[in-house]
Amino acid sequence: MCAGVTINRLDRAGRCTSLDRATSSKRRRYGGGQSPGPTTTSRGPPGRYRKTSHRIWAEERLSSSLPNTTEFSLCSREPLPDTCHLVSRLTLDPCPNKDKKKRSRGRLISVDTSKAKSNAEILRKCFDDLGWPWREYRTGRRIGCDLYWNALSFNDNETVLSGQVNKFPGLIGLVKKSQLTKLLYQMKQLFPTEFSFFPTSWIIPDEYHKFYQDVMKANDENPNYKPTFIVKPSEGSQGDGIYLITDPKSVSIQGNIRQSIIQEYITRPLLLEKTKFDLRVYVLLASLNPLRIYISQEGMARFCTLHYEEPTNQNLNQVYMHLTNYSLNKHSINFVHTDNLDGGSKRTMKSVLRTLDEKGVNTDQLWCKIEAIVVKTITSLLPDLNVCYELEIPAKRPAGPSCFQILGFDILITEDLEPMLLEVNANPSLRLDYEYEASPGVVESVPSPVDEEIKIPLVTDTLKIIMPANRLSSARKALVSRSCEHIPSSRRVLAKEEDQEELVLDCLEEIWPKKYSEKYEHLRLIEKVAGIFHLFLGVRESQHMGATGFRNFCRRAKVCIGSLTMASVDIMYIDIVRRWNLETPAGTACGMCFGAFLEAFFILARRRFRSEETLVCKVKSLVDFCELNISEGPLWPSHKPKKGLSKRLKQSVVKEENLYRWPCTQNDNN
Repeated sequence: MCAGVTINRLDRAGRCTSLDRATSSKRRRYGGGQSPGPTTTSRGPPGRYRKTSHRIWAEERLSSSLPNTTEFSLCSREPLPDTCHLVSRLTLDPCPNKDKKKRSRGRLISVDTSKAKSNAEILRKCFDDLGWPWREYRTGRRIGCDLYWNALSFNDNETVLSGQVNKFPGLIGLVKKSQLTKLLYQMKQLFPTEFSFFPTSWIIPDEYHKFYQDVMKANDENPNYKPTFIVKPSEGSQGDGIYLITDPKSVSIQGNIRQSIIQEYITRPLLLEKTKFDLRVYVLLASLNPLRIYISQEGMARFCTLHYEEPTNQNLNQVYMHLTNYSLNKHSINFVHTDNLDGGSKRTMKSVLRTLDEKGVNTDQLWCKIEAIVVKTITSLLPDLNVCYELEIPAKRPAGPSCFQILGFDILITEDLEPMLLEVNANPSLRLDYEYEASPGVVESVPSPVDEEIKIPLVTDTLKIIMPANRLSSARKALVSRSCEHIPSSRRVLAKEEDQEELVLDCLEEIWPKKYSEKYEHLRLIEKVAGIFHLFLGVRESQHMGATGFRNFCRRAKVCIGSLTMASVDIMYIDIVRRWNLETPAGTACGMCFGAFLEAFFILARRRFRSEETLVCKVKSLVDFCELNISEGPLWPSHKPKKGLSKRLKQSVVKEENLYRWPCTQNDNN
């Protein structure tokens, strides 16, 4: 500004007054009353008046908006133009004391990446692309964060207090190959026609004899039956320990072997360019209650590096021909790294579907089958997942963290255009680069356009879904507040808040509840059994039901009728728990897990409702029967007040009984 210019402003009465720079700093800062009259003072000594950042900004904005001196007299008492009045009043007018107390600055979005490992790179890029105000804590934070991004499991970070966590407790154990096989076969007992989307599987060493007998029986029925089997370690990853066999005797169960699964090998897969391939489909499990599932429209196609031939004794060891794992094929001399999304040994899923569509394949129908596989697989995980989630984050702690997780489904398409589920990966790789050996012994990291095309929209849409709108709005206010923190809140020019826009996703599509909830709601029957199991656990923070809890369940549900006595219930409990805990040193003392309880529930359903035709009808009838009987009284034996107790003690006993009463609705009473 030019020397000698007086900045005029309007007081509360509408009169034009000039800025008194001689007022005390305390009065200018905290608003200690108005000046006695309009006075004009010259610029004082440098020590008396110090320009702050917001004053410099105000003067620059004011000088740029001033009209020509021929049209306006700055030394007059006339009011300045509207823009000048706005800037002068908002930045230079003293504010009252109460404004400082009411000043509320929001918080930036806090993200803990101390356990993210290689995932931190894509997280930073997605936040920067979104333009959200956020702060990263690479070494952790003592107080809670808005987002915790772990690389492996929920328990990676022990300081989780609130916010969002990108892992569900217990999910990494449920998708192990052996455990996932058990859960899928449990559902197949109830819905045999709907759960035929995975290869016939056996768990060894537990089911080795059953595996051998099934193969011998199939050979007796069909002498031309010559199957090939693939053996996968239960806890293996990246193709480690996988091999093919044709003779069941080739599997050794002697000694201390690790748990594995044997699957019937799909000998006739769909080929492209004479090469076997599979699809990595990315799925977001956004929440459990309510259940929300999203599927990515873009995925990854992984190709083998040798032309496919049906397995024989001569080519069983050709891993580059039979296994599509990227971690194996990248070491092949035939592996093709390319920036082209439609070519190479690793491509986008959309490019493969386009190629199939050009060949006359109904890709829309194929994609619907893949979505159905995703929904059915997650419904098989939900009962056990709910038990683990309730143990780690009880429903009585609403202030606790919320969880979400990105899963990777490996889908193989057969020659008959039927998608088959191979496995589920709880921690799919989110790296955006690959390692390239530039020279012997020298490895460089090179950006991968295919990974960027697939994974950046996936993580970006995930952040849009899981981040609450009110938290994002608060972070935007914090950004504005920090950029002009010297300006009083009541006088600050805040950027006009953006209207709450409708959620726009680039690649994720909601498939539950929006698309398939009505069609597959009946598959959630076992979740009701999990709710009954949780009611009779008895011991807080335990996943195992003791003998007393199982006995109380049978008594309260009134399943002990006829030949099924309490003595037979105890024998059933011991027999089932012993089989499920063979590898546990504690044996039957560790109690009954949910899988064992579900087996006992199936046995009770068969014995209690013999007239029903199918197992699913028997289980459904027993669930309704148990819910009806349990709702009539307390879950545990009531403690009746003895004679001579005081009235106050009797009331406390009655209140304790009401705590264990089943919640009834108005429809139940009718």
